[in-house]
Amino acid sequence: MNPLSLGFLGGFRISKGSRGEIAIPGKKAQALLAYLALNAEQPHRRDKLATLLWGDRLDEQARHSLRQSLSALRKALGDAESAVMFTERDAVAWQGEAVEVDVHAFERLAARETPESLKQAAAFYRGSLLEGFSTGSEEFDDWLASERSRLNELAGQVLERLSRHHDESGEVKPAIEASKRLLALDSAREDAHRALMRHYARAGRRSAALKQYQTCVQALRRELDAEPESETTHLYDEIRTRRKETGEIGGDPTATEAAAEQPPPIPDKPSIAVLPFANLSADPRQAFLADGLVEDILTSLSKISSMTVIARYSTFTYKGKAVDVRNVARDLGVRYVMEGSVRQGGNRLRITAQLIDSTDGSQLWAESYDRVVEDIFDIQDEITKEIVTALRVNLTNSEQALLLNRGTKNVEAWSHCVQALEQITNFNPAENSKARELAEQAAILDPDYAMAWALLGFTYWVGARIAFDEDATSGMARAAELAEKALALDATNSWALGLSMQVQLSLGNFDQSLATGKRLILLYPGSADSRAWYAFALLSSGQPQESISMVKDAMRLNPRHPFWFQIILARALDGAGQPQEALEVMDAILAQQPDYFPLIMLRTGFLAREGREKEAKEAMTDLRRINPNFRLARVKGYFMMQDQEYVAAFTEALRKAGLPE
Repeated sequence: MNPLSLGFLGGFRISKGSRGEIAIPGKKAQALLAYLALNAEQPHRRDKLATLLWGDRLDEQARHSLRQSLSALRKALGDAESAVMFTERDAVAWQGEAVEVDVHAFERLAARETPESLKQAAAFYRGSLLEGFSTGSEEFDDWLASERSRLNELAGQVLERLSRHHDESGEVKPAIEASKRLLALDSAREDAHRALMRHYARAGRRSAALKQYQTCVQALRRELDAEPESETTHLYDEIRTRRKETGEIGGDPTATEAAAEQPPPIPDKPSIAVLPFANLSADPRQAFLADGLVEDILTSLSKISSMTVIARYSTFTYKGKAVDVRNVARDLGVRYVMEGSVRQGGNRLRITAQLIDSTDGSQLWAESYDRVVEDIFDIQDEITKEIVTALRVNLTNSEQALLLNRGTKNVEAWSHCVQALEQITNFNPAENSKARELAEQAAILDPDYAMAWALLGFTYWVGARIAFDEDATSGMARAAELAEKALALDATNSWALGLSMQVQLSLGNFDQSLATGKRLILLYPGSADSRAWYAFALLSSGQPQESISMVKDAMRLNPRHPFWFQIILARALDGAGQPQEALEVMDAILAQQPDYFPLIMLRTGFLAREGREKEAKEAMTDLRRINPNFRLARVKGYFMMQDQEYVAAFTEALRKAGLPE
């Protein structure tokens, strides 16, 4: 007899023997089946089930909806239904003793605590309970959140014990994988960071161990607003000292590893970090005004060659936290820190800002602005000018002209672009789609707004480049068209220039891309993103050493840089003949981005090319799981490199690892 199999971990799946997958129509019917199967101890009153899933309806409507869902379940399950569920006049109960439920199997295996049962339990835990599932019913979603938390905690215990078992057995690679999975559940779990540092060190991968410490520091600050425990810092010091004693430090360590030695030094020229302004409005959705204000101030300041300006990505790690500006200045390697607040009431704005010298905590400048919302652009310009004046920065004529360049006067169009920026560099399909929608709305509101067209173009470039969009060719063509449109409206817009660079690389116009990159750096010498984009152009054009130098400059301007900076660094290190260092950078990124497809593809090819066939096959399994439609034909378009021999060798390595034509 083929049993009915229910899978609720990592999503919703139901199958029965030769019938294969069984489709259950409707989220509420799926939710009802899951609730009954996971709460099978006793019958459930119909009125309770109706309230659980349809509590926003009148009683009779709710009971009618329950009857419809039960009917849908009977129809979908067919002959299996009678074996798993019975109904009475006022109750519904689960009686499927022979039914396989992955949650129950996971719990049974976790309770046994033998090494083999722990491995099996970890295999069952494909993801959180009903991952990505929501019914819109507050009562059901509350129950689901509670159960998810309980099972996630149990999964953490399983993975922690499994990691310890592998470590005690000398199985370093499985121990590393178990610790990585544990951190994917809870990135702020400090004992898991320590375990992973130890595993890396025992495997001889001390660079990765030191990088893991930095990942731990960032996660604790971001999630808990806390610093590492003494046990963690002592372990870091021990690994670092051992690395020095064995002569492993030297040559060209990664920028992030160098950063682990000490905070960035304060530059000789004026240096500033602009913290996210607090949103004091009654509506938390108005936070985009505060965020956009800071974004525009930073963009303006990045045009000034005689200043060091820390990028938004790093400063926004402090968002919503009470901070000591002196600690912020030390951690980011700057002398001056700006902070402020925004309060909106109707069409009125009240903005406060102050500039602090971190050396003594003194206030260099402070101001309050009471204006209408439409004046926000003028306020941005005034604050920028006050910063330049207070820091006694001398502007060139071209910098003065650039500072006055305003992209739009339409506040609503501007706000859409601010929100799109939040989404666009996270590189996942859902957020890319949301960014596209926002950019399209901004372009409709102000057709002459270059930033809107540039951001819209980036969504098409990302979709084509990372295989989110099925038709990569038309997507890239659309990106090229939008880059031209944006530059025609504003030839100095940084995002338009950056998009143009990337499109030119995709089309094989390497010299033109480099020329655009040089112009971008000339216009925005203090922009971390601009330097990272240019580093990628240098890498693609066969200049890996220059790319390493440029991306490290970008990392200095953005100490808590996004992971795509490190991907550029990893590829540049490999191009410069340092494949092991490149792999260590990749492993450090994967600890925080375990399912980022382009990185997994890169790592798979690197492993295969270096002759590490078993690891390459394992990596290929992950690659095929995350993007089963990816084929060898897409590899060349991903690399966008002038050195076609390198791309050919990499493509062949992926072929040997099992990537289909």
